[in-house]
Amino acid sequence: MSLNVQTSPVLQLGIRPDKDPATSAAASTQFNAVLHSVQNSADTTKVPPTAKAEAATHATDGSKQSNALKDFLEYMHQTPEQRLRAKLLLEMNLTEEEIKAMPPPVQFDIEQKIAKRMAEEIEFAKVTSEQEMKLKSEGMAAV
Repeated sequence: MSLNVQTSPVLQLGIRPDKDPATSAAASTQFNAVLHSVQNSADTTKVPPTAKAEAATHATDGSKQSNALKDFLEYMHQTPEQRLRAKLLLEMNLTEEEIKAMPPPVQFDIEQKIAKRMAEEIEFAKVTSEQEMKLKSEGMAAV
């Protein structure tokens, strides 16, 4: 008796940094903030659409479009930890400058809260990633 068995190659799926929930959440929050500020600045200028398009193509260093681009590029060059810290500061309605202006005991308390939240976010991302990998491996085993 002969069995007709087809073998298919097994693909090893790596962990993609762009699929990290903590990084994605931080990136999404920061991108939404930049997008919102650009939209608000565009809405307040009341410039006709064709003039807006021309201004976007002929942006100078002092224009709002180049500032948004500069902010976006700065954000993209941040490490995941810096992005997460920026997200947490945004949630706390604080800036780095405001923290530096506070008395040392208050700074310490805020830094402790940020460190605790970062640890929680990283642990959540790790657990979520492990669960996704488990589900994917179970799905691959079923196939």
